Amino acid sequence: HILTSAYHPRSNDVIEQFNRLFHTILAKYVGDNTINKWDEYVDHALFACRIRQHYATGKTPFYMIYGVEVKLPGDEQAPTRVQQINQLVKQRDIVHQRLDSNAIKMKIYYDRRLKDHVDELQSNDWVLIHSKNRKKFQPHWVGPYKIRKICALGTYQLEDVKGQVKLDLVHCDMLILHLSNNGTSHLVGTINSILVKG
Repeated sequence: HILTSAYHPRSNDVIEQFNRLFHTILAKYVGDNTINKWDEYVDHALFACRIRQHYATGKTPFYMIYGVEVKLPGDEQAPTRVQQINQLVKQRDIVHQRLDSNAIKMKIYYDRRLKDHVDELQSNDWVLIHSKNRKKFQPHWVGPYKIRKICALGTYQLEDVKGQVKLDLVHCDMLILHLSNNGTSHLVGTINSILVKG
């Protein structure tokens, strides 16, 4: 079981990307006239997701599972089983190399951003938290909160202006340094649902 910060999609980026893609495809199937029958199109949308080429692997999920691309009406003649197996072994090696290369690039990018941001925030600094659940005309940031403890993986334990410790951790991507040094500035908003227990 892996604990992640709430409203921090990069913690579960594979799932978040799939959910976004699935929702977009399902919306195209449903349209305006059949919005109440969305469940009838789930299989169609899932099939479309499975035969779509993935950016990181360069292959479709269907291919990665079965070793062949899905054959649709009008497609050319299928290769023999021996050809399919030989091709699958080669393609899996290519995919592994591509995934390794992509992972290195993403780690370099993430580490650079995390280091810059983590170095900026220190214990006893006052910060604001980005509110992902806000409604129209509500503040984008809530707080201020004081950094009580710097935790692992770029997360922080905070306390409010009354000294009440939040048992929840907040990822550094959701924090900005508050301009006031003393926490007595006006409250920008309140926070109650954007944290997750860590």
